[in-house]
Amino acid sequence: MLNEERSFSSLEEVTKLLIAAEGKTFRELDETGRGDSVGNKGSLGNIIEESVLHYPVNSDAEADILVGNTRYELKVTPLKHSGKGKRMKTVAKERLVLDIINYEDLPGEKFEDSRF
Repeated sequence: MLNEERSFSSLEEVTKLLIAAEGKTFRELDETGRGDSVGNKGSLGNIIEESVLHYPVNSDAEADILVGNTRYELKVTPLKHSGKGKRMKTVAKERLVLDIINYEDLPGEKFEDSRF
């Protein structure tokens, strides 16, 4: 069951919180010091959850955000800049996984009922 602390009244409420964080570094956003620990792969997402959206970090398989009866999953990935001058581009620093596929259960799933 989704924790009530992760419920929002509208997508506009969530969007407003996220837009307020735009242009700030994760250090500027981090209210808990979570980003100070080295090697914490999920720390950027945890900073957004705790310090921007103000709900506790968890390891639930459920989607992070509940608006009405609809659940939304929060995904955060760092960016890196590569190249110089006109050839400079911004790319994802690491692969973003949307869902883990259980290949044993997949043949029995119906599209309408899949978690994804």
